[in-house]
Amino acid sequence: YGDFQFAIDPLSDSFLNKGVFSCYQPVHDETVMPEGQKELQAEDWMRLLYLAHQEKSRAFENYSHYYLSTDGQYYWSDNHQLSEYLIDYHRQLDVQLGPSGCGTEMITELYVPRHRLVSFMDDVRADLRNSRANVVYGTIRFIERDDESFLPWARAPYACIIFNLHTAHSPAALEKTAADFRRLIDRAIRHGGSYYLTYHRWASRQQVQTCYPEFPRFLALKKHYDPGGRFQSEWYRHYESMFADAVNPGDSLNTITTTCEPGSGRPVDGRGPTYRTPTTAPCARRHR
Repeated sequence: YGDFQFAIDPLSDSFLNKGVFSCYQPVHDETVMPEGQKELQAEDWMRLLYLAHQEKSRAFENYSHYYLSTDGQYYWSDNHQLSEYLIDYHRQLDVQLGPSGCGTEMITELYVPRHRLVSFMDDVRADLRNSRANVVYGTIRFIERDDESFLPWARAPYACIIFNLHTAHSPAALEKTAADFRRLIDRAIRHGGSYYLTYHRWASRQQVQTCYPEFPRFLALKKHYDPGGRFQSEWYRHYESMFADAVNPGDSLNTITTTCEPGSGRPVDGRGPTYRTPTTAPCARRHR
C-alpha cells in the first residue's frame, strides 16, 4: 500500500513533480504496537489546511517534513490510511481566509496507463497553471484492473491521480471548476485513460460514453430491475436525463443478459458485486 502526495504550488518548479512517497510494508503478526507514535492533531491539520490555501510551498514543506519523520512507525492494516477528519473544517477556514477564501474543495480522480503518467502530469501541469486552478491537495497511487464491476472504474492497471480544487460558491466559480475538471478528463482520455464516474456531475456526455461505453446499458438494466426508481440520487437523475434518448427500458432484456451463478448472486461473466471479509494485520510505514 502507499501513495505519492505531490507539491501544489503552481509558482514552484516542484508543482505536481516533487512529492513525498509513502509505502506500507507487512510485518509479523506478533509485532507489538509501540506507544507514543507520532500523530497529527486537529489543530495541526487546520494549520496545514490554512497553508494549503495561502502558502502552498510552506504547506508541502511542513507536511513532508512531518511525514518523513514518521518513517518506520507501525499501523494496523485496516486503518493505516485513515487520519483525523475535521467535520465542516471549511467553516473555520472561511473565517480565517475572509470572503475571498470561502468555498469548498471539489475532488476528481483520473486514470492513465502507468507508462503515460509522466507525460500526463506534464500536460496537466501546464493546463492547471494556465487556468489558474487552485490545487489544495493531490496524490498519485497505483490501482489494479477492476474485473468485477458492470461499469469498471479501472479497465487496466492504471496510475490514479487525484486533485482537490478549491471552488468558491458562485456560479462563475462553479463553472470554472467544471471546465477545469472536463479539461482534466480530456487529458486522461488523450493519454488512454479514464476518470472516476461518481465524484461529480460535470463530465460531458461524450466523456461518459468514451470512458464508460456500457453506461446506456447500465441505465437500461437499472430501469428493468428498479422500474419504480426506488434507488436514485441527484447524480443518477442527472445522467438519466442526459442519456434519456439512448435508453429504451422495453428493449433492456433484449440487449442485456445477466445470468448468475447458482446461489452466488454474482453474474457468470464476472460482473456484479462481491463481498470480502476484512482482515487486520500490522504494517510498517516507509518513506522516500
